[in-house]
Amino acid sequence: MAPIIFFMLKLKERPRAFYYIVLLTAFLFVMNVGKLFYHQARPYWLSPNVHAYSCSTQYGNPSGHSLFGMGATLTIWLDLNQTVLSGGISASSIWAKCCIRAVLFASAVTFGLLVGYSRIILGAHAWNQLALGWQLGVWLALTLHFIFRESILRNVKGLLEVRDTNYRRVLSLWLVIMLATLVAMVANALATEPRIVDDPSWAEAITIKCGPEKA
Repeated sequence: MAPIIFFMLKLKERPRAFYYIVLLTAFLFVMNVGKLFYHQARPYWLSPNVHAYSCSTQYGNPSGHSLFGMGATLTIWLDLNQTVLSGGISASSIWAKCCIRAVLFASAVTFGLLVGYSRIILGAHAWNQLALGWQLGVWLALTLHFIFRESILRNVKGLLEVRDTNYRRVLSLWLVIMLATLVAMVANALATEPRIVDDPSWAEAITIKCGPEKA
């Protein structure tokens, strides 16, 4: 949320704020579709030996924290790096130095890994759930950056500067995207629900470890 608020406050950077909103929306869509599709239990639902420091009634695979942690930080780094390469940041700036960008890249990846590892400590996820979250985060960050970033920034900038006044085309495009997203989520639910068999012991484990209000 911090990058979105920061860029929203800077009028010339509002297209970038919209880009980050699209990114977060894509993360949420993939996470929710994935959790329902895999419908995999969290570790503390399965074993009485796993202490739950963090309670959730959502399925565990993929890990949303590892997806967001890795995907968001990698996206911010890719955005910064592209801004430097395109001349948006002065070559004399500290952010343009290769060593600084390398340190920031290592920090972004480390942050994403640590966010995921913390979920193991909290008993909220298994390793395979973290791995899928990390993979999806990296995939989404790279896909949005290298395929969609420039077109999103260009189109939003055109709208803000009133250079693109074909509002009907823009509205139609985003309506199609919204409808496609809804159709995909409904189709995923209809295809997955018949295969879901929740073990009653899962609800019992949630009640015991998290309280009856969570079950």
